Amino acid sequence: RALNYGMEHSQGEYIVNISDHCVPVNTSWMADLVNPFLSDPSIAATFGKQEPFKGVNPFEEKTLATHFDVAEEGKPRQVFSNANCAIKKQVLEKYPFDEKASYGEDFIWAQTLPSEHKIIYVKSASVYHSHPLNLKYWSKRFYSSGLFPLYIKSVYGLKYQEDHFDPCKAGFGKKMFRLCASYIYENLYFGFYLLKNKYFKYIPIMPIFLFIHQYYYYKGIKDGAKLYGAHGIEKGKEGL
Repeated sequence: RALNYGMEHSQGEYIVNISDHCVPVNTSWMADLVNPFLSDPSIAATFGKQEPFKGVNPFEEKTLATHFDVAEEGKPRQVFSNANCAIKKQVLEKYPFDEKASYGEDFIWAQTLPSEHKIIYVKSASVYHSHPLNLKYWSKRFYSSGLFPLYIKSVYGLKYQEDHFDPCKAGFGKKMFRLCASYIYENLYFGFYLLKNKYFKYIPIMPIFLFIHQYYYYKGIKDGAKLYGAHGIEKGKEGL
């Protein structure tokens, strides 16, 4: 809602969004975000790279590197992010962000934008972006990320993860196996990263942080299935 409100009260042709956790890497950051609009009128939005503040949160550090690593055709795995982006005001006026989604409104916006509007990634428009290891903050974020796949499926018919696992439809044995396997995998995945980068002080915290991830994400999926399952579509339309 804050992003839409800011857009409505702005006077410029382009809306530049940057999260309060972000710091531009260089002085050309904003120019790099906006310049593509000048050469291609079909571009509706641009978004830049996000780099972690080293050592602030090694778990998010590893995730950011994965999401913004350039894969096929020069595109990152991240579809779009409004934490560091520029959007044409006339486009955002017509297609505002979903104010009822508590998470992933930028993903929703990018996936529902008509195909004639292009979104491009500008790697050079980079910012530093990290969230400290505040367990209360991450618990809420993990819970919202669990609700999110069910919300977008019921309201928009979108898929966020192809391998989406609904524990509410699984038997106890399968449920526990998937949760335990995921927990073990995460500990190994991040454990190697911590050792490789000599983040030894975070190793005792890792099992707790990753347990919170599994617990609250599972809780979000479970509550999301009740809210936005086969019988919860109308509730989904009312928002989170």
